[in-house]
Amino acid sequence: MLTELPSKFAALLDAEKHRFDRALGEDLRELRAKYGSGSHTVQLMQQRYEADIEERSSTLLAKLSRLIASVPAREIRGNKPDLDRLAQGWLQSHIEDCQSNLNEHARRIGPVNPDQYDLGRDRFLNALEVELSLLSITAPSVATSTEVFVDPARIDELSSLPVAKFDVSRLVRLCEELNLCFSHRCFYAVAFITRAILDHIPTIFGLKTFKEVASNYNGGKSFREVASHLENVSRKVSDALLHRPMSDSEILPTLTQVDVRQQLDTVLGEVIRTGRRKV
Repeated sequence: MLTELPSKFAALLDAEKHRFDRALGEDLRELRAKYGSGSHTVQLMQQRYEADIEERSSTLLAKLSRLIASVPAREIRGNKPDLDRLAQGWLQSHIEDCQSNLNEHARRIGPVNPDQYDLGRDRFLNALEVELSLLSITAPSVATSTEVFVDPARIDELSSLPVAKFDVSRLVRLCEELNLCFSHRCFYAVAFITRAILDHIPTIFGLKTFKEVASNYNGGKSFREVASHLENVSRKVSDALLHRPMSDSEILPTLTQVDVRQQLDTVLGEVIRTGRRKV
């Protein structure tokens, strides 16, 4: 019987599986509808499966990292074998299902070399094992800060948005990595990922740049003030950190310099509200 920590992880993996399966199924149906059932379609399916496996692997590692960052090191050590087995079993069963489906489609077009459409199960699982080992080594020091940059509730809300016109999986991943960098006090990375999020989200508001969002989006006076702060302050900070050449004297960024948690939360809340409206 799973204890509390592995049970939480299993529930997170179940939710992610549902989200990934839905997106993958839609993409595969679109491929078959567009290209038929020939060899080209099978090759495109293979590419889509491989991209999906890579993304699932990255996501489960981010979820696990986020989970263990909130618990004592002793609890992590006691549960790490179960957590690793859950992660490996979750990814392995999916890869095997994908391989079976791919082989079935390949057989319909004639004799196939067994290795021709190999998804590389062992390669993915070996890479995952290495990442899990590294995570185990760094786990006791992960909880440098019990705070997060993006509230987990916001990330869960983003993850639950229906995949309609906009796919938010990249935004979810950016938020997860932002929290991971923040927990390690990697403030350069925090600034850079914040900027990446601002560059990524304007299209959900029907605009091309975040500067346009700050100036033109009809979100009310308060929203415009928050967005303007992110555009005028956060972007300038990230630009200064990103583009400054090496010199004989450096001043490293601090939390105070990169801390736009409240403003970013407001904008992500509006992303969620807008995403729900567009379904």
